[in-house]
Amino acid sequence: MKFDPEVDAYISAFPPKVRALMKTVRTTIHKALPDGEERMSYGIIGYFRDGAVAYFSAFKTHIGFFPPTDDPKLQKAAAKFANAKGNLKFPLNTLPPYDLITKLVTSRASGNRKKAAVKAAAEKKAAKKVVKTKAVKKAAKKKTAKKAAKKTSAKKA
Repeated sequence: MKFDPEVDAYISAFPPKVRALMKTVRTTIHKALPDGEERMSYGIIGYFRDGAVAYFSAFKTHIGFFPPTDDPKLQKAAAKFANAKGNLKFPLNTLPPYDLITKLVTSRASGNRKKAAVKAAAEKKAAKKVVKTKAVKKAAKKKTAKKAAKKTSAKKA
C-alpha cells in the first residue's frame, strides 16, 4: 500500500507525541492490509479494500478507531476501548493495542472480500440471465418474422 501524501500532511499537523502514535497505528494498518488503499475520508484517515476497512484520527484525549467490529470475539477483546456506539478510543497516555488493531483490520478486510465475492457472483449470474433473456427475445423476433413472412407469402399465393 502506498502512503498518501495528504495523510502525511494531516498527521504532521498533530503534536509530536500524538504524531508518533498515529504513525505507528498507520504502519500497523499498512502491515495488516498491504493490498489496501489509504486516503483521507470524512476528514480523517481511511483504509479501503473492497469497501471501507478502518478509519482513525487523534482527538484531545484519545485516538479514535472506526468502525466497530461485527466479530463477537473481537468485540470482547475490544470492549475496554469501546464507547457507547462501539467505536474504539485508545487513550493518548498509553500505547494503542497494535495486535488488536491488526486483528480488527484483517477481520474487516476478510469480511469485505467475502461480500465482494458474493456480489461478483450475483452480478455474473445476473449478466448470464440478461444474455439469456436477450437470446430468447431475439429468437422470438425471428419466429415472429418467419410467421409474418409465411402469412405474406400465403396471401400472395
